[in-house]
Amino acid sequence: MIAPAAATTPARTLARALRSKPRAMTASLNTQLKQDMPLVAYRQLTLEPYRDKEKTKLLQYIATNYRKPELDLEAVAAATGTNRTKINDVLKSELGLTFTSYLHKLRLTEAARLLTENVDTAVAEIAFAVGYANVSYFNKLFKEEYGCTPKAFRALAAQGEQPASPVQETAT
Repeated sequence: MIAPAAATTPARTLARALRSKPRAMTASLNTQLKQDMPLVAYRQLTLEPYRDKEKTKLLQYIATNYRKPELDLEAVAAATGTNRTKINDVLKSELGLTFTSYLHKLRLTEAARLLTENVDTAVAEIAFAVGYANVSYFNKLFKEEYGCTPKAFRALAAQGEQPASPVQETAT
C-alpha cells in the first residue's frame, strides 16, 4: 500500500487560508488605525487668530458634543451661529470631509479606541456612548469603515495586535 503523500487537500488549503486571513485583516486594520488616530478629535487644525474664531468655535463644539445622538448639521449651525454651508466649507478645507463624514469618523474612531481599551463594556454601550442611538446602524457603519464588526475588531485587538484605522476616503 502506498502511503499518502503530504499533498495539499482542499481541507488543508482552506485551513491555511482561514489562519492567514485574520493576520492579513489585523495588519490592514493596524495600518488604518495608525492613519486615523491623529485625525479626528485630537488633530491640531490650522487656526489663524482673528479670521478663525468661527472655525475654532465650530470645531470645539463638534468635538465636545459628538456623543449626543441628536447632533446634526442644523443643531451645530444653531449652536454656533454658523450657516450650514460655512460648516461644510470649513470641514472640507480643514479635513477634506463633509459634516456627516466627519461626525461618523469622529464617532467611529472613538468607538474603536473604546473597544480596545474597555474589553468588558458591551458593544451596545459603546455605540450609545459615542452618539449612536441605533446599534444596528452603528454596526453597519463600523463594518463599512473598518471592514469587520465591532466584536471582531475587539477580538483582533485582544490577540495582542492593535487594530487599524478606517480606510481613508474623500467625502462627497
